[in-house]
Amino acid sequence: MKLLVINDAGIKGGGAENRIRLLLVEFQKRGFFEEIHILQSKTEAVDKTGGFIIHTVDPGYISSYRATARVINKTGIDIVQTHNMLALTPSGILAAHELKIPIVWFAHDYWPLCAKRSFIDPYEASKKQLCKKTSFLHCVDCSGLKTQVRLWGFRQVLGKSDLSVASCNFVKNLYESHNFLKGKWEVVKPWVETDCFLSRAEVKRDSSVVFTGSLLDYKGAWVLAEAFIEVIKVLPDARLKFAGSEQEFNSRHRKRLDDIFSKYGVANRVKFLGYLNWDKLLELYKGSGVYACPTVCMESFGLNWAEAMAAGCPVVASDIGSLPDFLKGRAILVTPRDKDKLAEGIISVLKDKSLAEELSRKGIEYIENNFRVKHSADEILNLYSHLLN
Repeated sequence: MKLLVINDAGIKGGGAENRIRLLLVEFQKRGFFEEIHILQSKTEAVDKTGGFIIHTVDPGYISSYRATARVINKTGIDIVQTHNMLALTPSGILAAHELKIPIVWFAHDYWPLCAKRSFIDPYEASKKQLCKKTSFLHCVDCSGLKTQVRLWGFRQVLGKSDLSVASCNFVKNLYESHNFLKGKWEVVKPWVETDCFLSRAEVKRDSSVVFTGSLLDYKGAWVLAEAFIEVIKVLPDARLKFAGSEQEFNSRHRKRLDDIFSKYGVANRVKFLGYLNWDKLLELYKGSGVYACPTVCMESFGLNWAEAMAAGCPVVASDIGSLPDFLKGRAILVTPRDKDKLAEGIISVLKDKSLAEELSRKGIEYIENNFRVKHSADEILNLYSHLLN
């Protein structure tokens, strides 16, 4: 049995690529596939570890179509697993379909429905409200005619997939509500790097609030900055820590946060830590009082809150997108964009030790029992077996 994975960035990149790699490593352990091939763009970094067979191609529709067909014909691929929807995936799906190879597509976001991927402009989310329409005329006004024509074409091609995998019922239902891939969806819980983040060790938590990830508007760091001003009024010893690779001092998103902190004289209580490896992230999560997920977009999962929860850090998150599906009863959910409600949630966790311990315990158990890659791999391989039969 041979598998071909198509993803523009391969298995070396952001959160999606890391999760793809984890899944493929688990596949190797099972011995379900004798060979795992990866087709990726030449413009992206190549990860040569793990024993996967890497094929690189120019990121064009014609070149990726030919490359997919060539790999399938030359190696005898049995099933094609596709991720995201950029340059390689549409052509790869078309080639595999014409060669009658089963195709599985993983929905990591809402790109086929929305050119902005999350129903809001990631750069201007603080000024715009969430969009819930996907009509051609409406979306042309937002992203332009050329982009909408391309998305229309992508949707026609993606409809040729034999199976689609969603992270939760919210994602599945949203796609199906737009008559997209109806009847072809299966829900498989996402997976995280549990071996790196799961920890039951006793730690002494401080009164710090931690945020990890992008500072782009749609992730809501600006809401957290404004909420932190309210937190400081009640808890003067509180601290705020940002971690992530994109926190350049001269970026406009970082400058906006710096301006807020300077205006209220709390800059000395805020730290931008930049990129942290997993060991440093675990240390940060374990020692922090609360993890804030103030996103204002339609999240399809949200890897960072899951990693923090695995490490035992209590979570306060926006009640939006898929987050209620995952977090209801296991975290404090607050109204998106509401700095006062976010501040109230953070303060309640930092002040109430019994609440913090309860959320920490529930979070660890939830991740441990539901988000291990071996559990997800079992479900996916079972789906593949049925599809191949």
